[in-house]
Amino acid sequence: METAMAESKVVKWGNSQGVRIPRVVCDAAGIGVGDVLRMTVEGQTIVISALRDRPRYSRAGNRSLEEVFAGYDGPPMGEEWIRGRVGSEILDD
Repeated sequence: METAMAESKVVKWGNSQGVRIPRVVCDAAGIGVGDVLRMTVEGQTIVISALRDRPRYSRAGNRSLEEVFAGYDGPPMGEEWIRGRVGSEILDD
């Protein structure tokens, strides 16, 4: 288990208070953007745990354009700017 230590200041965030979790702590705990966290209090200790039953944000495994637009049945996209001969934007000598 990786150990990480960092300090963070409690700040006002609307009607609540917020704490930024430093990247080194997130990396060590295996948490990231989009994770849902559960907070419990044990005495004067706040315990934060990641709930793993929800999908999390990830840059890895992004879908291709073909996958994103699979099943799209609207008008063709991109043809509104393609006029005339393709490549005619290059000046002829």
